[in-house]
Amino acid sequence: MPTPRPRPRLIVIAALLLSIAPFGCSSPFQSVASYYLGAPLVPVGGGSGSGRVEVMLATLLRSLYVEASGLAPRAAHRLTLDGVAVASFVTDAAGAGSVGRSVLDSAQDPRGRRLAVVDASGNEVLVLADASQPAYRSVELAPLASFAMGGGFVERRMLGAQHSLRVTLEGVDPGSYDVLVDGAPAGVIDATSGAGHLALDPSAIGSESVVTVQRAGVDLFAGSGGASIFGIDWCANGRTTRAFGAFVAGEADARLSTRVDCGRRFTVEVRGVPAGSYDLVVDGERRAEIAVGSDEFGDTIGDITFGSHDTGDTRLDFDPFGVSFGIQQSGQALFVLGSFRP
Repeated sequence: MPTPRPRPRLIVIAALLLSIAPFGCSSPFQSVASYYLGAPLVPVGGGSGSGRVEVMLATLLRSLYVEASGLAPRAAHRLTLDGVAVASFVTDAAGAGSVGRSVLDSAQDPRGRRLAVVDASGNEVLVLADASQPAYRSVELAPLASFAMGGGFVERRMLGAQHSLRVTLEGVDPGSYDVLVDGAPAGVIDATSGAGHLALDPSAIGSESVVTVQRAGVDLFAGSGGASIFGIDWCANGRTTRAFGAFVAGEADARLSTRVDCGRRFTVEVRGVPAGSYDLVVDGERRAEIAVGSDEFGDTIGDITFGSHDTGDTRLDFDPFGVSFGIQQSGQALFVLGSFRP
């Protein structure tokens, strides 16, 4: 299914949602943390190509879209983040092409990474433009946890060479509020009308900086200097298990576990079959071997686990959702799972 292209107007919707803050204590993750990037891709080494990247990261939509032109015609290209391929496309006869994908976890998160288009020989042909380029646009919204009436957020904007950051309060009790960054005083918000903001030097506040808003020495709002996106920076603990259909005696199932840090582990287990080696097939391609042996009770069991933080053959570099799985031996299908769904 094609990945929808992100649109800047979603940031406007996010900003409107941020203005509605619940009364009492609320987590910053319950509001809308979001990030948008729309920027040029520029040629490397005097090349003639050009392109554009658009990124949208929010709770309901996390996507990465790249379009390019002026490249070698009818040629394979890869989109890389810090040198690791995350997508690929083939240019048409005019040397143009595009690719879109969902951002499923931190491995596909382009924030703070070197984004490049690489040709079939492994050479970078396009890279993300410097933030000073006039067509470079990014907006990041980081909600603040609220321990009083109203709410607040940190907003960072990059519009070409113009970079800005401000801390905003809305719907609060009228008065003055002190802003602290990593415990140090940074300024005062005049919210005598129940709303106000403080502009700060964006270079002085990083995404991991702690922003606190106080009144009369009491912490009322707090959060980080950067957006913490659900599904990338933090997740809800959970586990999904699905059973395979069986053509032989025995049983098999697949389990996907998600941790609060968004690390994922995907396990396929087979039980009650003769001891031996079995092939795990993912979307028609052999992916791994499952070794089945006897446990302490004499029952046979075997499994294979892939992890998003693993390296090598067991790295979870595919999305389990929507793909088919099979367990085979000597080319014969023994168990099948048509589509893994939550």
